[in-house]
Amino acid sequence: MKIALIGAPSSGKTTYFSGLYLAFRNSIAFKHMTDGQIMEAQKRGLSEQFSFRVSISDSDLDGFMSRNSASLLRIPVEYPNGNIYLDKGLISGIFAFRPLTGDQLTEKHIRDFTIFDPPGGAFHGLHEKSDDIVEEMASCDVFIVLLDAENIMEALRRKSKNEAFQFLAALGKIDETIRDASSSLIDGDILPVCFMISKFDILQENVIKEVNDLIYDNLILPYSGENDKYMICVCPTSVVDQKHGEFSPYNLEWPFIFSVAGTIFRNSLAVRADADTHSRLTHDHEVRAREVERGSWWLKLTAYLRGTGVDASKARARELRDKRGRLITIADDDLTLARKLWGRLSTEGRARHVRVFMGGSEIDPAIVAD
Repeated sequence: MKIALIGAPSSGKTTYFSGLYLAFRNSIAFKHMTDGQIMEAQKRGLSEQFSFRVSISDSDLDGFMSRNSASLLRIPVEYPNGNIYLDKGLISGIFAFRPLTGDQLTEKHIRDFTIFDPPGGAFHGLHEKSDDIVEEMASCDVFIVLLDAENIMEALRRKSKNEAFQFLAALGKIDETIRDASSSLIDGDILPVCFMISKFDILQENVIKEVNDLIYDNLILPYSGENDKYMICVCPTSVVDQKHGEFSPYNLEWPFIFSVAGTIFRNSLAVRADADTHSRLTHDHEVRAREVERGSWWLKLTAYLRGTGVDASKARARELRDKRGRLITIADDDLTLARKLWGRLSTEGRARHVRVFMGGSEIDPAIVAD
């Protein structure tokens, strides 16, 4: 799975990934749940516990993340220094599930991520955005866009409600690049885009009202309406408890949860479309075989010479039918994980203000899961 990570300078990319590494680098672990917590989870429609972990294959990158994230454990917190280059190695996400009332691990899914991490200056007017960046982004499955919460609120307060969605233009070339990279989307395809609002802890008081009135209602809803081929997730994140000045990860895992769920959904649309194409072609070859079988000796001869005789047409129909079955099986394997993740987004995600939009409306992720 290939992720395009987009963010203007100082949007919090290094801090975010250092926090993600610190919070989720260990082995799979499930929290102990009391009877009351189990009952509350069941009321919300949950039947399983969920655990997320990350691992990094590149030893240099892993060492850098380990050293860089250590500053977050100091009190007061010290933010990591230096730039992080995520395209050096593979990042793996482990998604694990077990029953609410049991101790047995029921499922574990591993997904590998390659990160395309263009320089922030390409989106902030510091240097020209190259065609290579657009081409590379167009090959990505999902976009994660880092937005600085403080800058968003400051900019949106200065704009009228009708013009709020144009705020993305103030982020330099981010919106332009997303549009360029998605211009080749075919009918029926979608582009998952996660707007990750970093430094969310800065907002502190009246967070919910600020987010609902300005970011969600006046920015994301109209932007979603302008871009109906995007499936947009908005995820507020932070790494610091401002009140106590200590490391306190909030929502750091959800951009990756949405990335996997959104990409599988996107791929399933393509797989199903391919499967439908194979069904039509299978039918065409079967019809052709019957026509030749019932036709004149001349039709049989010419069909044989062209390689479209009865046996060839039947063999091709069998081949296409088998391939269609394999495509559907692959899709169903991935959809098992996707359904679980969309279910988490619908319950836990929404409770933590992670929201999903399409076509100018907010959608319940449970609908996608179905």
